Amino acid sequence: MPVSGRKRSANEVDDASEGEGLAAGRPARQARRKESSSSSASASASPIAAPAAGIPIDVLPIVASFTGTGRDLRNLCIAVGPKHAKGIRNAYLRDNETYIVQSLRMLPVLIPDLAGHVKVFRDNAHRFDKCRDNVMTWMDVNSNSWKGRFAPCKMEMYADKPLVLETDLVFNNPAVVVELGLLEVLRFLVEEKDIDVNTANWNGFTSNSEGVGNFSLGRLIFLRGNIGMLHYFLSLEKTHIPSFHQVLLDWHYLLPRECFEIIVRHPRFDPNFAFGLFFTQLRGIVNWMGEDKVKETRIGFRAKVIIAFLDAGADPRTLVQGFGGDLAPIDIVRRMLVACPGSFHLERLGEKMQEVITLLGPG
Repeated sequence: MPVSGRKRSANEVDDASEGEGLAAGRPARQARRKESSSSSASASASPIAAPAAGIPIDVLPIVASFTGTGRDLRNLCIAVGPKHAKGIRNAYLRDNETYIVQSLRMLPVLIPDLAGHVKVFRDNAHRFDKCRDNVMTWMDVNSNSWKGRFAPCKMEMYADKPLVLETDLVFNNPAVVVELGLLEVLRFLVEEKDIDVNTANWNGFTSNSEGVGNFSLGRLIFLRGNIGMLHYFLSLEKTHIPSFHQVLLDWHYLLPRECFEIIVRHPRFDPNFAFGLFFTQLRGIVNWMGEDKVKETRIGFRAKVIIAFLDAGADPRTLVQGFGGDLAPIDIVRRMLVACPGSFHLERLGEKMQEVITLLGPG
């Protein structure tokens, strides 16, 4: 019986069919690769990528609560899109004390001198502003619980002691509240907890060389230059306005101009008393046996402030004691010009005083 041909096994393929198969299969595989890559791209471009991977969207806020404050949390919010990012943000911030502590760690501590305090605030204003924004964001999410963190024992713990960076510090230490510019928290402490705004018991980030705070809240407000907080502080009946005279005497050359003007024009501020304080200090500088250039700079600081007091209503006809008898201020300035001939600032002060005297008439 003639053999027409043997049967091929299932594993055998002829050259033609193999070539056709490779040629036919290559485009199919390439098409599948393109389809796979395009689907991956579309998945990554999708605003909600996580559910496509099989993770329910309501699980992501729980995942967020275990992430850090950096890239992981940001990437997770970007991946799910703005619709679900808010839920993730709220879940992360809810009762998250680590977030507050990490924010407080951005701030500098322990500056040794007065001018250094101001310089640090100015050089690191962005750090204090960022920390304030972080705390306010946390308060917004924990709006029903942050007031409950106040405790009198905690406030006593923060008095005249080194800082302990913890969440309760922000809601029990008025000095830190002022330094961060948290007006809502200051209102809560003053109006609901009745703290004494005139004491200097709390240790904040502005400390002296021994690490103990000794600045009143008013001084810290001036130092920070927070206008809204300053207006609120001055509006309180229990604020001791006369203490501001000494603050101006010590800090007039460091205060922001707007803060200085707000204080000087306050209804309870006494420009005549401040005028006498600065005039006494000015005489001491005139008699100081120092370098002429430095002396003129210091004279200039005081003279400018005294002129501001004159603009605020100080009466230059008031007699000033302690100069070898009772003398009118204009006569004292003339004597100063004899001691410091050619002083531009003293000449300008004398002109301003004579101008005011002419307007007011004889005393």
